[in-house]
Amino acid sequence: MAMKQSQKTLALWLIIILTSIAVLHFMNQRPKGAIEVNFSEFMDAVKKNNVAEISIQGEEYTGKFKDPFKDGAYFSTIGPVTSEKTLEMLN
Repeated sequence: MAMKQSQKTLALWLIIILTSIAVLHFMNQRPKGAIEVNFSEFMDAVKKNNVAEISIQGEEYTGKFKDPFKDGAYFSTIGPVTSEKTLEMLN
């Protein structure tokens, strides 16, 4: 039994949507083994130049510490959404 053109189109759109959802889900995951730190500990690490990389999404800050600080671990913390002082320190 051959598939009708409308069924093929529907199947293609389902594949596109499911693939998009999977990619978005994968991109929003935290790195495995990320440690939870409080925001003041994170800011102390920033002041001491111990943060190698940082990503901010809303109030969630994720990134990686520099070696040897905390063995270069990945971290996650919750902080202010918009803070001029924090952004200045990160630059």
